[in-house]
Amino acid sequence: MCLRVVCHPAQAGYLPNHNMDPSIISSGGFGRIWTYSTPTGASEQFYAKPLVFTPLTTGRQIVLSFSEQNRIYALDAVNGTLLATRDLALDGEGPFAVSDLGQCNDISGTIGVTGTPVIDPATDTVYFWAKSYISTVKGFQNGAYRFHAIDAVTLQEKAGFPKSIQGTPADNDVSRIFIGGTVLQRPALNIVNGIVFAGFGGHCDQYNFTGWVVGMQTNTGKLMTAFATVGGPGSPAPATAQDVTYNSGGGGAAIWMGGSAIASDQAGRIFFATGNGQKGGQNQGQPASGRLKLNTMNEAVVNMAVNPSTGLVTQSDYFEPYTYSALDNADRDLGSGGIALLDPNTFNGNGVSRIAVTVGKNGVCYVFNADNLGGYKLGTGGTDAILQTITMPGSGPVFGNPGSYPLEGGYMYITPVGYPTLVYSYGKTSTGSPAFTLVAQSADISAGRVGTGSATITTYKGQPGTAILWVVDPDAGLRAYNAVPSNGQLTKLPLPPTPSVSKFQRPAFGDGRYYMSTSNGKILAYGSPVALPMTCDSPLDFGQAPIGNTKTLIVTCKTNIAITSLNGFATNKPVFQVSNSSLPTGPLALGATFSFPVTFNLTALILTGSTSSPSVTPGVQTSSVWISTTNGNVGFAPQQPISLTGTAISAAPFITVNPLQIDFAGVVVGSAAAETGSDATFILSNVGLSDMTILGMAWTSDAVNSDAAVFHNLTTVNGKTLLDGPGYFTSTSMPSIGQVIPAGGTMTINANFNTNVTGTYSSIVKFYTNGNTAYTLFTGSAATNPVALLEYSTNEGGWNTIAHCANLVTGCVPQINFAPSGGLTAQTIQLRLTNNGGSVLTVTKSKPLEGAELGATNPSTDFFEGQTIMPGKSALASVLFSPGAAILNADNIVYSGAWTLNTDDQTFGVHVITFNGIVTSKKTGPLTSTGQSLYKYLGCYQDYINNVRLEPKQINNVSLTNGWCQSQALSAGVVFAGTEYMTECWIGNVIPGTTLKGLDSQCGYNCGGDSTQVCGGVNGFISLYYDSSRYFPQNGTILGTSGLGPQRPNTIGAYNYAGCYSDSQVARSLIGKQTAGATISLDTCAAFCSGYNFFGVEYANECYCSNTLAATSLLKPDADCNGRCKMPSGLTLYSNATLPGSSASSSSSVLPSTSSASSTSATILTSSSSPSLTAQTSSSRTSTSARPTVTGPIPAYIDDFNYLYCATDANEDRTLVGKYMASGTMTLDICASTCSEYRYFGVEYGFECFCGDTLTATSSKATDDRCNYPCPGNTAETCGGLSGLTLYTKDFVPVVSISSTLVVATTSSSSPWATASPDAWDYLGCMNDTTTARAISGASLTNTTAMTVDMCKDFCESKNYPLAGLENLGVCFCGLAVKNGGALGQTGCTSACPGDKTQLCGGSKRLNFGTQCYCSNTISAAAPVVDDSECQVLVCPGNKLQYCSAGKRLQVYSS
Repeated sequence: MCLRVVCHPAQAGYLPNHNMDPSIISSGGFGRIWTYSTPTGASEQFYAKPLVFTPLTTGRQIVLSFSEQNRIYALDAVNGTLLATRDLALDGEGPFAVSDLGQCNDISGTIGVTGTPVIDPATDTVYFWAKSYISTVKGFQNGAYRFHAIDAVTLQEKAGFPKSIQGTPADNDVSRIFIGGTVLQRPALNIVNGIVFAGFGGHCDQYNFTGWVVGMQTNTGKLMTAFATVGGPGSPAPATAQDVTYNSGGGGAAIWMGGSAIASDQAGRIFFATGNGQKGGQNQGQPASGRLKLNTMNEAVVNMAVNPSTGLVTQSDYFEPYTYSALDNADRDLGSGGIALLDPNTFNGNGVSRIAVTVGKNGVCYVFNADNLGGYKLGTGGTDAILQTITMPGSGPVFGNPGSYPLEGGYMYITPVGYPTLVYSYGKTSTGSPAFTLVAQSADISAGRVGTGSATITTYKGQPGTAILWVVDPDAGLRAYNAVPSNGQLTKLPLPPTPSVSKFQRPAFGDGRYYMSTSNGKILAYGSPVALPMTCDSPLDFGQAPIGNTKTLIVTCKTNIAITSLNGFATNKPVFQVSNSSLPTGPLALGATFSFPVTFNLTALILTGSTSSPSVTPGVQTSSVWISTTNGNVGFAPQQPISLTGTAISAAPFITVNPLQIDFAGVVVGSAAAETGSDATFILSNVGLSDMTILGMAWTSDAVNSDAAVFHNLTTVNGKTLLDGPGYFTSTSMPSIGQVIPAGGTMTINANFNTNVTGTYSSIVKFYTNGNTAYTLFTGSAATNPVALLEYSTNEGGWNTIAHCANLVTGCVPQINFAPSGGLTAQTIQLRLTNNGGSVLTVTKSKPLEGAELGATNPSTDFFEGQTIMPGKSALASVLFSPGAAILNADNIVYSGAWTLNTDDQTFGVHVITFNGIVTSKKTGPLTSTGQSLYKYLGCYQDYINNVRLEPKQINNVSLTNGWCQSQALSAGVVFAGTEYMTECWIGNVIPGTTLKGLDSQCGYNCGGDSTQVCGGVNGFISLYYDSSRYFPQNGTILGTSGLGPQRPNTIGAYNYAGCYSDSQVARSLIGKQTAGATISLDTCAAFCSGYNFFGVEYANECYCSNTLAATSLLKPDADCNGRCKMPSGLTLYSNATLPGSSASSSSSVLPSTSSASSTSATILTSSSSPSLTAQTSSSRTSTSARPTVTGPIPAYIDDFNYLYCATDANEDRTLVGKYMASGTMTLDICASTCSEYRYFGVEYGFECFCGDTLTATSSKATDDRCNYPCPGNTAETCGGLSGLTLYTKDFVPVVSISSTLVVATTSSSSPWATASPDAWDYLGCMNDTTTARAISGASLTNTTAMTVDMCKDFCESKNYPLAGLENLGVCFCGLAVKNGGALGQTGCTSACPGDKTQLCGGSKRLNFGTQCYCSNTISAAAPVVDDSECQVLVCPGNKLQYCSAGKRLQVYSS
């Protein structure tokens, strides 16, 4: 069983298949039964609703939750046990970063699974879309969505999934390209005829935010349809390839619907609603049928037909409000709510078999005939041709679906922002047309911000009288009410708190339980924590009972446990009566049964007075009775609830009027809506058992119950019945005098309020019948348009006006600048929005900026969407600029953030208010020619590790400043300058290791010469600066020096480095002679030991000589000797003896080793950390001066590996960590074979081989020529270099050809691509193509009568595309790269071009394909040279191991 609203594709909100008993919920024993906290805690957010499902394979009910971090959780529905979990990031599908979207923060942190998934219960398969990236490269341009199908039990992917549709053109316009990074999949998913449908919208109206409908086949994941809501003739034309992808060529009409699903009645059609448009619309005031094709679907409700064979969707019908242009300008999305298709068994009439309803940000509910939506301006006087228009009180915006309840006459529920939940009763007009009337509301007010979810209604086993209305409020949490109102109010049910719910939520229901997921990493379950002690007849339905009579029914109960005693009854409504004496006394055994009577007693109730305050009104009465027990059983409740329901009836006719007050939405004089005024309905009902006759109708402006009240009979003028004196309140469907309303009958009456005179008005209308009288109150007001005034505060206490946007289509971007800051300051600028008009001003769009340094002070409450500002009043918001401390010698830091704001003042426009702040740092030391600091701050580093300084030279100065130290470094010609211990200046050329970098706060000592500057910190931390003209920290490149500091040479005279060996004062490794002193160096020690086979240095100042090496001395990692002459018990050893693997003359001296391998075998290490640079004895390094040069090029590939680049490497932070080996006969093939099970391999220093599956974050592509060491086993190959890896990968890597001569491919004269004279294009061949996933896409041109090869080439060249292809029927495609499996070498390109039969224009699903090649003897002097990376974009179609430049870039070769 699928237990969630979206499993009901009509989206009507009614769930009859749940055991949600109102008596149990209100019993006091209902609460939270378990909580699951995700491992990542509060940072994990859930916007998708949870799913509750019982898989066929297990029969065990589970809860499935999907987070914005792309994680999935499967929990036991009863106890919350984690059954399975999956993190898509482990499959390379980490979530999309919100920071890549600039100023859009509707969802914070990351975006993963947002639209609620859907389950196919026949296969236990869950379908969803997850947002991530195309590759490891970030940025919105590289964002992508993937379609997943996973097993509901194991969460593992189904075969053939996931699927990506990145770059897919729209079915209805191939110039519209689907780019996952610019869209948001917000609506829930829906399955229709084996196709999973999803809606896509934009991110805060950024980029082109065009809406998409995408359908994917369930069993294969095949893309069946991709429809753009703006596309085709009349829609904005794309300008360039980049613009169509990201910015222009859109038009809005996004599909987001507050998270609701695309609706369907499973009749081969789907329904959705769209948001505002970006570029106007197609209709532009001209009435149009909904059956005509609409290419700009902004502010529309759309019915799409689904082709049963192909799955393609096509427009069948639509509705667009006659006010849609005004809605566009005011940003009042019709599509902020979804479409509800109401139950046709209840909601029908007068030829209408199915009703559709939607309500959006404009605060208007539209009621349609689902089979004839109404088109555009087809109503009377150019208005809307729909069943009914209902304006929300105060025009409050709505985000989500209306909910409906089809039993007990039928009801609809809507919750506007900042208003109560409204209840509308279903009825029919005098002509039989369907109509809804406001009859009740909740006492609670919804959150005054966006986020209240759609209404959901449940019943206990589908029985009337048990309906519960559920509404999720983002501030108050989940609320519940008896769904059928009483006396104009909803009765609230007590619920436990549900904190931290996300926007647009609905609860998910299980077997007597409900579930919520939160915005702080929790999944919550609620239910009755204990079992019931008995099973009783419940609910108990008395049916109809006349007022003044009684009716008694018998309840039978059976005990589920042994019960000590029954203690009595408790009830909450006196009309239901029970007696304690009817209960059995004494203990009851397990399985015992007993019965007792319950009486529905209406004898004390009398039908008196007006229906405005009756003693009783006929209708449904509901209550509960509880039996108190003593049972002593752990886990069982002490009370047994029983639900009661009955209907009180009157034998005589009895009139009721609902609602008791009709409060019309305000009329804004002069607005588009004022043309028709404000509509409402009310219901006349005969709730008696006899026919009721209307005897009279009158209005009054006096107190209705006053004896002095003057009543005026209603009159009719020009078909309108006047309900007051001036005729501001009118009706066209009032009953006539003498009209009979049969027993149980109702009449829905329309009413209208309209005037061009501002003011507040009211009237009371009273109805006289042969049974009783009743009256209702009409109220309305008229005012002028709202007029917005937006201002920002000045430092002098005044206000500057921000002008309205000159262009309401494109909006405007006003700039507000904070004063420059030196850091550690706080500035606040206030925004003030004032309503200078005569009616309420509403904030229709508000996306505040958020950030630690620059952001809105109260982003959730200031200028929230839906906020209303009364005439003459103002609302305030503030933005805080509070940057951290400015870093000495840093470049100026610029902060920028935008607050997107719009109102329903139609002259206001979308304001993207951009706030700018700048942090300026103090400049000191040498300056560049442009006046900037030459020495930049690198960081706070740990100094003096193992008695070694980061920089070697010390200069002391009691008046030390950082600028003085930097000047000393510049004079000495060195790169780094560091200050420490307040008075010490250290300078040198040693690049500090990344592991030594600490926090800036760890450097806190004031400089001796300037207390405002920092010179190092406690425990040996140094404030380090670098010469920005010689060192580039982003890739570790340094100019004019190695940057390595003290090194260990590979050779000293006749000695070769042998390694780092253990030593002991008890048993010396070298026994011959020794010396010590402050002047010891490797050279002096080698000279001292001349004639010996070995020499070694230790403790920096000790030198040892010997002809043999003690057997107790063991080889240690080089790190144990730190690469220097100083380490306790570590001997830096050199030898002139024969080393294993060398070609020198033999010697009896043998070096001990931790490995038992022979001298010809390689040493192989596999661990979580790599060895240091020279910790092996398998080969000796050749000195730089003696190193031969490489005699050949770098191979493009070795076995399964492709050459990547020369990578930087560091001893303390290896680029590759996984496996290591070294060999005196190293070649690229040897290393590739060693690393065959890894993703990467790299060779370094000629003889070292490293393997790994990832690259460390500190490694980058080297920009110098450090990879210049030949391989010992093949000097034609390059095996890295000093701190440089020749790096290969198994990933596909296009490489630029390194040929030294230019080879030009020319067209053959027999080629169908060839033309009379040579041009810049080269024919490449015949390529496969499909209509659903184009091989090349970017621009297209169709000419079925005159297409030629030249026409296609000219078109693609004019659009700056380097690739062109022709297909049969005269279609030309242009693109930047081949994708979607396009491959050359195909057959079938045999169709002649329409415009030149001697040329070929592809074939069916075949492209004739070409790209551009240019030749010249000169290069234009105006052509600038750019970085090589800008040409490494497009893969050459003829050789995918090579790059062929990029759009507007030319890859040049010269002979």
